Amino acid sequence: MRIISRRLAAGVVIAPLPSIVIATFFFRKGLEDHISLWDVFLPLAAIGYAIALILGLPIHLALVLRGWTKIGHYAVAGAILGPAMLFFSDIIGAFITGRLIGVEVDENTLQVLGLMVTFIGPAAIIFWLIVRPDKKSSNTI
Repeated sequence: MRIISRRLAAGVVIAPLPSIVIATFFFRKGLEDHISLWDVFLPLAAIGYAIALILGLPIHLALVLRGWTKIGHYAVAGAILGPAMLFFSDIIGAFITGRLIGVEVDENTLQVLGLMVTFIGPAAIIFWLIVRPDKKSSNTI
């Protein structure tokens, strides 16, 4: 008996890759010449797959259990996940640094917010296209 479907496993492996590759080229652009693409790709891949496993899979499970299996549900969940991660990372940073007053929003924060939505939203849509949770035969979790 299979616990995890092949489509789900493929979705977890493949969906983050395009965003990771695009982010690698995006973030590599401003770095010094001695830093290779590989040096940028590996940390981004670790972060991307951690997000997919720690946050993406539970969100997928929650969406399937609620019957929210359309592509729009996954697009919205992916678009919400980016700002939520930015907000909570700022809150955690505020607690670590002792700056408990609040989250500062500046131009850099807005740029990072845009990047989070740009990279996480498409990954959620690609995941949906692979897993196809709207098909009854693919609802194996």
